Amino acid sequence: MSNDNLGKVLIQIRDLRVGSGISTCIMNYYESIVSAGFKVDFLLNRVIESPYMEMVEKHGSQVYVLPVDTNKPSLSNAKYIEMITRKDYDIIHVNISGLNASLALHYAKKHNIKFRIYHGHSVFERGSIKAWLRSKIYVNYSISQANYYAACSKHAGKSLFKDKHFFTIHNVFDVDHFEFSQQARNRIRTELNINGKIALGSVGRLSDSKKPIMAIKIFEKLYRSNQKYVFLWAGDGELRPKVEKYIIDNNLTSRVLLLGNRNDINDIYSALDLFVLPTEFEGLGLVFLEAQAAGLECFASDCIPDDVIVTDHIHTIPLEDDIAKWAREIEKHFPYKRVSGVDKIKMAGYDKYVEESEMVKMYRMIMEGGFQSK
Repeated sequence: MSNDNLGKVLIQIRDLRVGSGISTCIMNYYESIVSAGFKVDFLLNRVIESPYMEMVEKHGSQVYVLPVDTNKPSLSNAKYIEMITRKDYDIIHVNISGLNASLALHYAKKHNIKFRIYHGHSVFERGSIKAWLRSKIYVNYSISQANYYAACSKHAGKSLFKDKHFFTIHNVFDVDHFEFSQQARNRIRTELNINGKIALGSVGRLSDSKKPIMAIKIFEKLYRSNQKYVFLWAGDGELRPKVEKYIIDNNLTSRVLLLGNRNDINDIYSALDLFVLPTEFEGLGLVFLEAQAAGLECFASDCIPDDVIVTDHIHTIPLEDDIAKWAREIEKHFPYKRVSGVDKIKMAGYDKYVEESEMVKMYRMIMEGGFQSK
């Protein structure tokens, strides 16, 4: 262990982008980890300028970036990961899945990083058999190279780690930051020219698993019966060209707004009237907690874990149900009286402002030998 601090930690994550559930989770713990006396560095796939990057620079953390932003085989990435894991880290904490995660844990074990944590933020991918098999192979190899395990929910932990012991690390956040704000609502709705409209929206990555086109089809069904509806999506991703094509082909350019990555997601929730995300799978689903804190009626697939259902304002619908069923369920609950969910979210243990964070406790227990993996 290093002499000048509690220990040196290397955290592997895709990027430090505001709006990413995993980045938000890690960065909501980051300052408490640094304040506790740990030296924290990052291994990223890519750099995206954001307030999180500014925070990391302020605290003097080293940021290592892979030569190639890909999860496909790359000799340069493999060499770079091996070089970084030769450094004198006490803990490596991996928060991604795929080839780069497997490489990091493999080389960490090879170069005797004593405490190797694999942190599951989701469950195995659905979709094609090929995608599911690839995910399972990489995750299982990462698990075999780690010797400590963490998950964002009991559901995710049991799915990934079976009978192994694991830490449950809540995806904490600044709950008060998502309290409904009339001022923010007015500003965003004026900026987007949607005053007087019923704003249905989603927050998340534009990816197959989030099913953005299905969300837009739900909006279309609602719009046919009430032309006051508009649809907003905050977030970006590899599916954006396909989503944009669907919007253009169906003459929805004035009604469906793709907002991209935003640093004011809390204000977006205030601007919305309804939240919908028919996701295929979630390890937890931080956006549902944020939306509930903001007092929104939320509509989700029945694939989300029970951990995220904290208020009476979240409604689950089988993913296999048709679009009309989703639209009817939304119409049934609108209009409604908007009630803050902040207190309930805090009581459920998701507030970042606690005496000692769960991640600090995990690091301490591991390094002091107080938690043994199976």
